[in-house]
Amino acid sequence: MAALVASAALLVFAASSAASDEGQARAAGALTASRARHSTFWTWDDGREPVRRRLDTDDVRFPPGFLWGVASAAHQVEGGCANNNWARWEEGRDAAGAPRPRAGAACEHWTRFREDIELMRSLGLTSYRFSIEWSKIEPAPGVFDGEAIAHYHEVLDALRAAGIAPMITLFHFTIPAWFEELGGFEVESNNGFFVAFAQRAFAEYGGKCELWCTVNEPEVYVEGGYSSGKFPPCKQDMHLAAVVLRNLLEAHVLVYAALKAMPGGAAAQIGLVKDIFQFEPYNAYSPLDTAAASIVDSIMNESILRFLRTGHFSFWMPGQVRLTRTNTRAPASYDFIGLNYYSHHHVRVRLPSARAPHPFELLHLPREEALMTDLAYPMYPEGFYHALVRVGKLGKPVYVTESGVADARDDIRSLHLRRYLYALSCALADGVDVRGYYHWTLMDNFEWAEGYAAKFGLFACDPQSQVRVPRPSADVLRRIIARHASGEAVLQPREAERQAVGAREETLPLLPADGRPTASLAGTAAATAAPAGGFSGVQPPPVAATMPSAVAAEGLAAPSGAAEPLEVVASLPPLEAAEGEARGDAEVPRAPASAEERETH
Repeated sequence: MAALVASAALLVFAASSAASDEGQARAAGALTASRARHSTFWTWDDGREPVRRRLDTDDVRFPPGFLWGVASAAHQVEGGCANNNWARWEEGRDAAGAPRPRAGAACEHWTRFREDIELMRSLGLTSYRFSIEWSKIEPAPGVFDGEAIAHYHEVLDALRAAGIAPMITLFHFTIPAWFEELGGFEVESNNGFFVAFAQRAFAEYGGKCELWCTVNEPEVYVEGGYSSGKFPPCKQDMHLAAVVLRNLLEAHVLVYAALKAMPGGAAAQIGLVKDIFQFEPYNAYSPLDTAAASIVDSIMNESILRFLRTGHFSFWMPGQVRLTRTNTRAPASYDFIGLNYYSHHHVRVRLPSARAPHPFELLHLPREEALMTDLAYPMYPEGFYHALVRVGKLGKPVYVTESGVADARDDIRSLHLRRYLYALSCALADGVDVRGYYHWTLMDNFEWAEGYAAKFGLFACDPQSQVRVPRPSADVLRRIIARHASGEAVLQPREAERQAVGAREETLPLLPADGRPTASLAGTAAATAAPAGGFSGVQPPPVAATMPSAVAAEGLAAPSGAAEPLEVVASLPPLEAAEGEARGDAEVPRAPASAEERETH
């Protein structure tokens, strides 16, 4: 009990000292009689009469040259990755004694890449983010495989011939088995091996690829491999987690400097990919939950953003580890920041145990108006907007390098595309320099610890037959891209899309006539029930131009089956205007509105 009290005291003290420099906005969320949780929610339906306005997720704007792409990782799609850390890890069993999922042949992208590039071209994509498998290119230290090197030349040539700009990722969770045996990124001196691999890759492909990502989601790799133990090397050691995260960030700085010094390096655009999950207290009125959320955010988000912004790295878990490092070269070590965004977490303090050594747990809390994905996290476009604003404060161009949804029935992916792209458009309108959007992913693939159970693809892909079948959402993305590429085409969903609401239908979102934000309430608890100082942060900022429109208006895709071709019809009146007139709506607001129009209260 004394240890628990000490941990609680540390958590309370950390509430202020671990807060992020950006002061991430947190506002009143859904309130219930048993608990309160605060998130930044946009008002979907405040219920006020008589005049209401609907937002229009078709009315979005993207700048000329905006890149539309999909993203993948070698181990998840290529097949034949038998000589890396994940392949060895897959041979074992999980904590319950069950066999771990195996990637096997995956999507056979190694041999079917031309077919898959044609699918990309059919969607109108202009870029493709993929990783090159280190274990295939360098199967032993200093030994490079000519056939593997030639293969990626073929991939790059095929992409360029299709008018698709490549974005190469150097590290996406997999390392060669020999590198793992040497200690991998646990040993800082091993960074030299990664730098040498990056230099060889750039020497080969630098003339064919302008966009380069050094490290994908360093904090996710660390959390999975050294905190939760869900990823290889399946350890639970917070000190080692801090060391590996530090070493990955140092490796990024070294690779950036090495590639910039090579022929063609000055013209290359090199960045790091950061995943952002917001971490919010499970109970908004609990000092412990609030402090724990701040600590987790400091470790998972702010430690990396601060390093990129100032060169100072700090990893602090009260009572377990505190590690710092300063690298003055870090703020000048990236040309862009890649943002991966899916959803948010709620943090609750708990009693540590042998299987759960940390004094808190991460939860996904559904709310009535949220759509839950197959992995039990909610769609959260509000958080996407705030994540874009947060990384935009680094002052560098932003590429959305991943955003997607696990949805085997494909009954919310179309909604996800419309709402997340709407949030992105609003971030653009508010001055965030977003250069491209890469959807995760083209086709169902091996989703790491989830195996093949999680379906993220615009195309269904059976790992047995390897047949790619387009889902209706693929055509939704195609029409969105076509509309903005032509500058005149109008998105015209099918009647079936407008009527298919399926098992996860939600209430039609409405806006008050004055367009002002209000806290979204669920249950009977009143907003005034919050104690003084119970909410940290501000009220939800973007409402009138950042709340997506309705399921019916947004063209929710049919639950399953292949998509019939949907035409992009030019010179037709906007769908939303016709629907608004038929429903007797008030004025349909333009979007995205300016920041002034999306005032907070």
